Amino acid sequence: MAYYPRTQPKRPWFNRVRFLIVIVIVIALGWGLTRFTYRLLHLKALSVQEVRITGCTPRRQVEIQRISEDLSLGQPLLWFNAEPLMNALMEKTWIKSVNLSKDPPDRLVIIIEEKEAYLWMVNAQGTYLVSEGGVLIDELNSSNGSKALPVVSDASLQNRASLARMSQVAKTIKMQQPEFFDLIEEMYWDDQGPILYLQDFQAPVKLDGRDPIANIPNFQSVFTSQLSTPEERAAIEGVNLRFKNQVILTLKNKIGVPTIIDGDQLPPKR
Repeated sequence: MAYYPRTQPKRPWFNRVRFLIVIVIVIALGWGLTRFTYRLLHLKALSVQEVRITGCTPRRQVEIQRISEDLSLGQPLLWFNAEPLMNALMEKTWIKSVNLSKDPPDRLVIIIEEKEAYLWMVNAQGTYLVSEGGVLIDELNSSNGSKALPVVSDASLQNRASLARMSQVAKTIKMQQPEFFDLIEEMYWDDQGPILYLQDFQAPVKLDGRDPIANIPNFQSVFTSQLSTPEERAAIEGVNLRFKNQVILTLKNKIGVPTIIDGDQLPPKR
């Protein structure tokens, strides 16, 4: 008896079902992997839970702490995108630089470098700190005004260009003649350079705008040797240090007939 091979009937729908099943499995695995990754990256042990700020005054630190926490808490630490936070911090005019580092498992460390102020600018609105470049970095308050700085109160000089010029002179004096800098109470400017008023000395002191510190040591020697008493200082109408190696003193009783102390007459430096 002969047997004929039996063939299975074609089921074209089976391939479609199998394909759909595979698609569903792939989607389910992808979704599960995504959720697992999301949960892994947002574990407290791997996300920002603390921001530590150093390098700025307590009052400024409160402001920086708030901004930093708003833009970082809960974010994945290892994949933290620092650019938005850095941009927000550098918008503060008193910040010179920001250094951000990650301290696993859950902490950001931010080191702030503040701009240094070299002048106080006084106007009708208040008193402001002026940094290098003539930038107003903050309004004077109890937390940032622990040490007095030279004051600029002349309204005609309270523009960016003039403040930049005066702040550069103040910075140069502070760096190279710090003791003299501490004596400066006010600063002005004329066509030839800065004019200073010092503590316990009412006469204006004119400096050379190109080299403001050149004659300061000579003036200090003269001041110590010849202007040590209140009576001697009160007799001076003005001081001109704009000529090389000369200290020119104008006496109140001899207006127009200045006393010139040149290099040969200067007291020896101690």
